[in-house]
Amino acid sequence: MGLGADEALILEPTELAIVHAHKGTLWYEVELKGQAAHGSNPQHGLSAVRAMVEVIGDIEREAERAREQRDHPLLGPPTVNIGVIRGGSSINIVPDRCVIEVDRRTVPGEDHRDILDRIRVGLMRLQSLKKIAGYEVKKLHEGLPSPRLQTRGSCSGSSAPAVRTAFRRRQKGPVGSAMQGRFRRPAAKSPYSGPAASAKRTRRTNISRSPAFRKVQNSCTNSSATLRTK
Repeated sequence: MGLGADEALILEPTELAIVHAHKGTLWYEVELKGQAAHGSNPQHGLSAVRAMVEVIGDIEREAERAREQRDHPLLGPPTVNIGVIRGGSSINIVPDRCVIEVDRRTVPGEDHRDILDRIRVGLMRLQSLKKIAGYEVKKLHEGLPSPRLQTRGSCSGSSAPAVRTAFRRRQKGPVGSAMQGRFRRPAAKSPYSGPAASAKRTRRTNISRSPAFRKVQNSCTNSSATLRTK
């Protein structure tokens, strides 16, 4: 049970831009398992931290290939960020564990499962070379990319007069925001627009006074879009 809607206008802080496409989000964790040894005899151990350096290189190279092959006309290229890294327990011990958390932003046409499979192939290679004792790849969060909206809804599609007016008044194009990855499925009928990004700019810019916004609001109010309980 939960609320659902045919169409939606999401007041995300987009600085009044009409957002009609967004990147996908793939957050995942890679854990490497090594073998501890005394720091005076590192040859007796397997450093998970040293092996992770190679893994990070593989991840960066995979993302670079994707950037060269998939530069989306609206969203730009895919991106990757290694946001978290943890490893080791003491300066004089060969680290037997290292973990990274990766933020991979995808564009339409990329398959999240393929991305993780390519990472696993590289990890299998490291294990076969006896550089690590084991590994684990865990998906933390996923939001699929959404291409430009092409719907027929009265207040969502690019063919709607109200949205065309809003585009003419305030179009900056698609954005990559924190909100975009919070949806488990692409919001295929939900362009969104909202106030300025900062509190100071929000105070200076009252979206409810914008003629473009009022026209979108009136169109949605008078449309047949309904809110229903599922």
